[in-house]
Amino acid sequence: MVQRQRVRSKSGRLIKRRKHLPQGIATAFTAAIIGIILLAPSALAVSIEIQGLSNGQQLGNSGSFSFLAQVTISSGEVVPLDRLNVVLDSVIFQFNPSTGAAIGSTSSVIDSILPVNFVSGNLYSTDFNSGYGYSYAKLKAYSYGYGYNYYGSPDGYGYGFSGPRTFIWNVTLLPENLSTGNHTLRMDVKTSGLSMNTFSSSTITFEVVAGASASTIIPVTATSATIDHTATTKTKVVLAGITLTDPNIPATITTLNFDTAPTTSVTVAAGTGKTPAKFVDIRGFNFASGTATITLTYTNAEVAGLDESALTLYYWSSSLSSWVQFSDIVVNTAANTITGSIDVTLLTGTYVVLAGSAPTVAPPVPIAGPEAGLPGVSATLNTNLRLVSLEVAPGSTVTVSLILTSTQLMSTGSITLTLPENLIYSDLTTSNFDGSNTLTGRTLVLERDGAVGSNTARIFFKLTAPLDSTIKVGETYTVTIDEIIMQGMTINFRTEQTVTLNIVQPTVRTIYSALDSHFNGVPSPYTENRYPTINDIMALLDFRLAGEISP
Repeated sequence: MVQRQRVRSKSGRLIKRRKHLPQGIATAFTAAIIGIILLAPSALAVSIEIQGLSNGQQLGNSGSFSFLAQVTISSGEVVPLDRLNVVLDSVIFQFNPSTGAAIGSTSSVIDSILPVNFVSGNLYSTDFNSGYGYSYAKLKAYSYGYGYNYYGSPDGYGYGFSGPRTFIWNVTLLPENLSTGNHTLRMDVKTSGLSMNTFSSSTITFEVVAGASASTIIPVTATSATIDHTATTKTKVVLAGITLTDPNIPATITTLNFDTAPTTSVTVAAGTGKTPAKFVDIRGFNFASGTATITLTYTNAEVAGLDESALTLYYWSSSLSSWVQFSDIVVNTAANTITGSIDVTLLTGTYVVLAGSAPTVAPPVPIAGPEAGLPGVSATLNTNLRLVSLEVAPGSTVTVSLILTSTQLMSTGSITLTLPENLIYSDLTTSNFDGSNTLTGRTLVLERDGAVGSNTARIFFKLTAPLDSTIKVGETYTVTIDEIIMQGMTINFRTEQTVTLNIVQPTVRTIYSALDSHFNGVPSPYTENRYPTINDIMALLDFRLAGEISP
């Protein structure tokens, strides 16, 4: 439906909204809005962001790469969109936002621009400076006024898209047409008739390296997906149980097959004692939770001199500065593949290495009984302690997972964990670890009753950073495994027994989201999963501006 909007200043609309608040908090709310505007001066009538491509990201010089361009029209605005520009190495390339067709000069690097979340339609002529514009599922609109008034003049009336509304474009690049080394990219959106008619994203600097890249977009409705890049990067990713950080925009998976080893502070040989055979880089965007099962295809030449049946997978953890082994590793020597599982939220531009050791001939050993001090038969229990995210903002929640795998059925046993001070513990869930649990102070003890044997068990619980003065931005907290006892088994810690969680600033986007939840009267994941009050909004601003609650 065509919308008509009298153009007002940003401050005018905010003051009008302020009148609807209860007495006594209008001033506080105005201060909060002013704080957000100070933090995000670009959040005007239109904002544009690049999603799925970040500073320092590496792209292979063969194959293709896709990212998302997101344009958001603010609440209360009516905006006609006219051009979508890709600014590559400071050269501007223009595109029709409704169809993605190039306007003017083209680039061999830009393969395509495809609208994602609206139906393209006929755009009416640009020959007229007045007239009605179709705003539903179209991206252009023109204004009419009295005399020669244009959209954006103080007393004119205009037609266009009414906010809040978000549009997404899938932009595909062909890095093979770029030289190796650093390049810059920015997205611009141009409007028709506004006094400020060009809105820009931040500029991203990325690097083209020797190797092959591939990207896949995952729809917002997907809870599982299979991304098969075997033909280009020898990598296949199967996603299960996925949820999205922002449910309104798609997710992406990008894989990169390196021709040479990437640079890390600890080499594979030094960190694992094994020889690297091949490297890939896997990057996910917009995933809040889920499991990624990754399969790499290798050649006989790549694993020559290694014990093929004992190959394994590691990923580089920048927060731990170490190589961490995947869980559930399976080697298929007939198909020349290796498969392992990882939490999808750890794929933030993560180096993955296929590694192994030279085969050894072990001398014969006598059959031994159980290890001293352990009842039952000798066996091994492998543990993987994970945080879904290694960062959490005040008011937000992180999930801790502990995965156990064993070489024989688990029976009775116990796990003792130390939880961090000040963070709120909740929502314990177990799978194949039935029994009791007790929290005493910050010590959590889980007991397995052994009624049903199992080779695997999973334990999940949540930690929430409170919106109060007990925490500060920059502080670190730890979750530690103090002890694991499992009848008849030795314990092998495949990851560190301690994981560290960093308290970070809330983002401008999360503050806006909390504000929206306040106006809509619904709980927010950014305010301890409760309905946000004005005090909560002010607390988020305190953490954003000062890193702590102001006295």
